[in-house]
Amino acid sequence: MEAQGRRPSSANCGLPLLPAMSSRHWRVRMEKTQQAQATKKLELELRDEKQAELDRQVSCPGIIE
Repeated sequence: MEAQGRRPSSANCGLPLLPAMSSRHWRVRMEKTQQAQATKKLELELRDEKQAELDRQVSCPGIIE
């Protein structure tokens, strides 16, 4: 049984966003963060493709594309 006067705890208490989180500057920072993450992901994919291509060339040295 819950104690009287206590609100049930919840992850969303219905509080509004902090002003810093709803500002234009926060949105700009988030866009930059997302762009940086996308760039890293693309770099990793390109690195993996390049490594796979090198592995194929080493495993089949007689085939030149």
